[in-house]
Amino acid sequence: MRYFLSMLVLFFLISGPSISQSLDVRGDFEILELAKRKSVEEVDPNLASIQLQELRNLELEIVARISSERRFGQRLSAAVSEQEDERFSARLSEFHASLCDAKNPARVLPGQLRNFRLVVSELDNKYSDERNFFPVQSLLSELRNFIFPRKSLFTRDSDGKKIVAKRGISEFGSVEEFDCQKVKPELLTLIERVTDFERKLQAVTTSRIQETEQTTKALEEALPPLREKIEASKEALTKARTRQDLSSNLYLLILVIGAFGVLSIMVIRLFPTVVALEWVSSGQVIQFVTVTILLSVIMSLGLSGILEQNTLGTLLGGIGGYVLSQGVGRAAAHRAQQEARQEVSHVETEYQQIYDAISAALPTSTISDEDSQKVAAFLAQAAQHKDAGNFGMAMSALKQAQALLER
Repeated sequence: MRYFLSMLVLFFLISGPSISQSLDVRGDFEILELAKRKSVEEVDPNLASIQLQELRNLELEIVARISSERRFGQRLSAAVSEQEDERFSARLSEFHASLCDAKNPARVLPGQLRNFRLVVSELDNKYSDERNFFPVQSLLSELRNFIFPRKSLFTRDSDGKKIVAKRGISEFGSVEEFDCQKVKPELLTLIERVTDFERKLQAVTTSRIQETEQTTKALEEALPPLREKIEASKEALTKARTRQDLSSNLYLLILVIGAFGVLSIMVIRLFPTVVALEWVSSGQVIQFVTVTILLSVIMSLGLSGILEQNTLGTLLGGIGGYVLSQGVGRAAAHRAQQEARQEVSHVETEYQQIYDAISAALPTSTISDEDSQKVAAFLAQAAQHKDAGNFGMAMSALKQAQALLER
């Protein structure tokens, strides 16, 4: 009989309030719809924060629902296993087989009737308050009507000496006179009703287990996308807050950038004059300040989410390419200038040596006066070309003067 109690409890769980009502949470369909469409779309950080908290609460609600559905499914599975191990209809069949006395078929064994009465009384007391549980109420009514349709199964006669049994409106005599052969067909009908009840209970329980599994699966599938939305909402909230902070502190950013530019220019004065002049004349100081300010502004706009990823990458790549190209070009130009200076220095040195040698040899030379005048004219031409920076023409004039001296 212990199993029949658990079976009735199981049917009460299936026919009674749903698991969502017992947890006082929203229905599965509503939760799944909220998980699909809920996301942070507000630009205002305060409203976005509220929506993000709603998403987190929805996640906790889904996790709690999954846990409760799993526990409920485990209880149902355990009850089904117990129902398969021992059926109340089989116990009633055993009771039906041993109901009558073997020596006197018309006599019901008092011990059997007492045990059956105790079981039915226990079931009746346990579920007497379940007014809406009609399947159990109907079955209990049949059990009561079978044994004691009035007040109780057993009572005593007027003298208080003999135990008699009541059945229907008529009143039988002693227990020994209770007609067992009339009772057994009625009990057999009741066993068929209990068997049908167990079969329906099995079908309802199996169906409820499948519904629980489907609900759990749907909730588990809705959980990962919801968590992705939570992460995306966190990023959106961070961008919104950064954008708000940047807008409110924009004047500070302008002051910092301006102070940095002025400080960079003033720091150049601390270096040697040659280095400072080189940097200033080459434009590196202005370039450094300009690029730094641009990078600061672009990074601030990028971190605040105002600039998208593609735009931010394009701007940074453009600035990086400009800096690299300027560095390579400046290095090549500087190397060319150094080579030109070295070449000019070498030619100038050679020119001065030849010019001094001709000037020193001219007064003591044995050439004619006409040639001496030509040499002096070549020297004057060489000096003019040299002052004009045309060392090629100057060297050519010196070589002509040197050729006249050597004749």
